[in-house]
Amino acid sequence: MRDSLWMLCLCLPLLGATCGEPGKCSVTKNAETGGATITCTDGTSVEVGPGPAGERGEKGEAGAAGTNCTVARDADAGVTSIRCADGTAVSVPDGAAGAAGPAGDAGVVGPTGPAGVPCQVARDADA
Repeated sequence: MRDSLWMLCLCLPLLGATCGEPGKCSVTKNAETGGATITCTDGTSVEVGPGPAGERGEKGEAGAAGTNCTVARDADAGVTSIRCADGTAVSVPDGAAGAAGPAGDAGVVGPTGPAGVPCQVARDADA
């Protein structure tokens, strides 16, 4: 980073800014533009835009072969276990229950059912 800053400071006079001694300037990335602002202690500063994309690099070497793993759930214990053929294993406990959510909206009113059968209620004289 320090070497990059020195290279940048060598180019700043072309952009209308200068840098003093090493460590006297700071670089702040501008996420909005993709560029950066270089501010020096002598009061000069310059906005530098992002450069063009570089050439695509060569394909890397294949990674090491993975290992087979199994996942087992023990609902009674509240644990999920992952065991791999290379002997590694990890148990992941269930998380704490979350807070209750808000009440849902009322459902749609269903259709009216069929009419009931007429009946009579009589008092039992023996009761």
